[in-house]
Amino acid sequence: MLISVSLFYGWLTLRSSFIPAAIAHGAFNTIEEGVISNINLEVPMLYLILIKLLVTVMTGLLFMYLVIRNSTREYKQILKK
Repeated sequence: MLISVSLFYGWLTLRSSFIPAAIAHGAFNTIEEGVISNINLEVPMLYLILIKLLVTVMTGLLFMYLVIRNSTREYKQILKK
């Protein structure tokens, strides 16, 4: 799970700087802890873990794509020069 979230922070750092990534890190930790700890569903804990894993993987794949796309675009610009 940490790998996918780190891709988001890496993408954010590449797009701007480390300050928005640090703020996003704190916000994500706060929101995640607040939401996960307050969910009172009548389902087994395994389902909650699988949902969290699925959302995290989907987020990681999205930002992995954005990081790769950004790197490819910059590489093509360097080749044109």
